[in-house]
Formats: sequence, C-alpha cells, structure tokens
Amino acid sequence: MTTYKLIAIDIDDTLINDDKEVTPGVQRALEQAVAQDVVVTLATGRAYASAQKIARQTGLNVPIITYQGALIKNLLDEKVLYERYVALDAAKKTV
Repeated sequence: MTTYKLIAIDIDDTLINDDKEVTPGVQRALEQAVAQDVVVTLATGRAYASAQKIARQTGLNVPIITYQGALIKNLLDEKVLYERYVALDAAKKTV
C-alpha cells in the first residue's frame, strides 16, 4: 500500500468544476486525506486573493501555493510559509 505525505492540487479544472465549486466528492477526498495526516496543498498561478476565495469552500487550513510559487500561505490562519519578491531594481527595469 502506498502512503502519501503530500497531495498538491491545482485549482482550475481539478479542485473546482466549471461552476467554480468544490464538489462533494472532492470535499470528501480532501477531508479523508487530511484525516490520514496527509498534507494537502492547493497550487495555482492565481493571485492569493483569488485562490483564497475558492479554497475557502473546503474549510480546511491548507497551504495555498500562489503566484507561481512566490507566495505560500495557510488558508485559515494566514500564516506565511514562504514569500519571494522580485527585487525592486529588477521590477523597475520591466516598466
């Protein structure tokens, strides 16, 4: 039997359906994984605010990987686990 330690789930077309909702079956699967001490994380290129709105449907305090990995933050307690900024001088060069 395989034991999983981490499940990373994309939001669009994986976590949510076409109506932007987490289905009951997906919700049950997430809850079962968490109950078995599996870390479930949501991963997306979306901005945190957008991902947070969708992830709140799960009601789980899972890490959300956003901005293509530049920000990893827990959903419910909003603890920042990782944050990476573009250097100001580099950002100015792109304008």
